[in-house]
Amino acid sequence: MIVESTQGDSALWERFEAVAEDQRRDVSVDVVRKLRLQREFLDESLKRWVAEARTHGATWSDIGGALGISHQAASQRFGLAKRTLEVFPSGPELWNVPVGPTQVEGADVPR
Repeated sequence: MIVESTQGDSALWERFEAVAEDQRRDVSVDVVRKLRLQREFLDESLKRWVAEARTHGATWSDIGGALGISHQAASQRFGLAKRTLEVFPSGPELWNVPVGPTQVEGADVPR
């Protein structure tokens, strides 16, 4: 399969160019689907590792630096209680997350 290759994008394109012209539509759509699945897996892994890093004392600046984004962007992306609870159902107290409007009892938080 094309996407399972551990080689870079240029190797993927070389393999794609070898595909018969009448099969390129189906192959390219299949590659898009597989890349979407890989992205979903990586997004979930990233959430778990960010939570783990926070559990062990990493700051939002540490995490933002590792991701190439600001500490504020990292905090906004990963710091919400809803996302914390999705990653580890045992609760946000493990990460010492400050209480925000989405965590207030009775707040209308979409699930």
